[in-house]
This record gives sequence, structure tokens and C-alpha cells, in this order.
Amino acid sequence: RMEEVKSGYNARSLAQAAELVQLMFDYVAYTGDTAYLKGTVAPWLKEATLFYLSYLKKGSDGLWHATPSDALEMWWKVKDPLTDLCAARYLFWKTLAHGAEFGYEPAFLEAVRDRAEHLAPIPQGLWKRRKVTKDELPPGSPSYYTEILDSIDRASPTYAPAGDVLEDRIVHNQEHPELYIVYPMAMIDGTSPKADWERAVNTFRARKHPNSAGWSQCPVQAVRLRLPDAMDEVLDHARRHQKYPYGGWNSPASALKGSSTGATDTPYFDAMGVNLTALQEALLQSH
Repeated sequence: RMEEVKSGYNARSLAQAAELVQLMFDYVAYTGDTAYLKGTVAPWLKEATLFYLSYLKKGSDGLWHATPSDALEMWWKVKDPLTDLCAARYLFWKTLAHGAEFGYEPAFLEAVRDRAEHLAPIPQGLWKRRKVTKDELPPGSPSYYTEILDSIDRASPTYAPAGDVLEDRIVHNQEHPELYIVYPMAMIDGTSPKADWERAVNTFRARKHPNSAGWSQCPVQAVRLRLPDAMDEVLDHARRHQKYPYGGWNSPASALKGSSTGATDTPYFDAMGVNLTALQEALLQSH
């Protein structure tokens, strides 16, 4: 029924279950907790995978597509968002790797294998935007809707937020779903094949909102790609968003009246989490 869901922030943002499963596998990798692996991770992995089995649609090209879906809060009601295709790949790979160990049914594993072998490709290309005029926006659109997708350069050596747009071409937020293939989905990093790494670096350099919000994951992505200026990204993120005198972190909210530091009315943990993750990975290269 996703076609019937009213568009909005997080209306079709579906990959979080896969991100949670990934965190669970990371925990097991660090701790060796096999009881947690079989008691908690196994059922979570199966349910998240079942969701994508039911959600993907087979197209006339014989491939399985995620449509309609959202590329985070950024692009609404699109076809084949990179976030979903990365999430599905991760879940399918883990299911096939651990399915026998977890006691999954043979028919389930066969369905997963078919999806994994015929999943739509990771989207590529550069999405070019332009300033939008008021008469191009739906009635009642917020004033901060200022850009619209103008064209897609499909030959560009970059990753794309999605395979294509449907009827909605408006830029809704300040995020980089095209970089989720680096973090949090962890499919490309500084040790990846050269062509994949270069495409990811090109994508990072072309991003439209560098460290623009507390939640911006630019620092972690720079570190995972092992860029020579990665620490500049980490420090720039801190300068922009660590505004509280005691060291607390900002994220979008109302400004505190009379603040000389730009502090908002609520301390946030998302910005702090991004920055600490980037620092830890820069020190340990542990992922």
C-alpha cells in the first residue's frame, strides 16, 4: 500500500531495520556473543529480510525494484533509492551467509537468493538541481523548498540518491542518501576496489550540503574513505555544531534568546554521535 501513503518526512524511509541489524552484527563481531547472535540477531535479520522480499517489485526488465520509496527525507516517492538497494543487499547477503546456521527454511533462502541475484543495480549519476520558482511548487509548500531536480547526468562517475524520480522533484531536506553506500551501510571504504572508491570519493566531493546539519555524516564518510582531509571534515563539523559552552551539540531547533554562541533551545545527541563515531574510526579504522 505504499502508493497510497501520503508523502512526508519519513513516510517511506524504510532502511532503518537493516541499519539496526548491521549494528547487531557489529556488536557480535566485537564481543563474540554467539548467544545474542542466535537469540536476537537471527529473528531480526529474518523479519527485516521478509519485509524486503514482500516490498520489492519485479519489473519488466526481470529485476527487483524498490518503488515507490523515499531516499531518506531528501527525495520523496522515488524509484530505487540507494538506501533501500543497499539495505536489501546487506540483508540478503547476511541471510544467505547465516541462513543454514540460523535454521531458516530452504524455500525462504531460495527466494532470497533469487532477489539477490536479480536486484536492481546501485543507482549512478549526478542529480543536477536549480532554484525553484514559487509557481512550480504545490500550493501550501513551505518557504524553505527552494530547489528542484533539473536533470540527471547518468554518465557522471558518481553514485545517485535513487534510480529515478516519479512525480515529485522537490528537494525536501539537506541530506546525502547517495553516500549511504559508504556510511552507514558500509559497502565501500578506503580498502574497496579502486573504481568503486573513486566513484564514492567523487560523490563525496560533489555533495551539496557539507556538514550543514548536526546529523550530517560527512565526517564518518570522509574517515571511512580515508581522505587526506578527513580530519578537516571532523573539525569543521565540530565548529559548526558544538555550540553549547559546556560542550553540548546543536541540531536544527529554535535559537536560544540572547545566545552568543548560536546555541539552540535543545541539546542534541545526533551531532555528538556523528562526531564521536568519526573520531573513533579515524583512530581505529575498525569498521
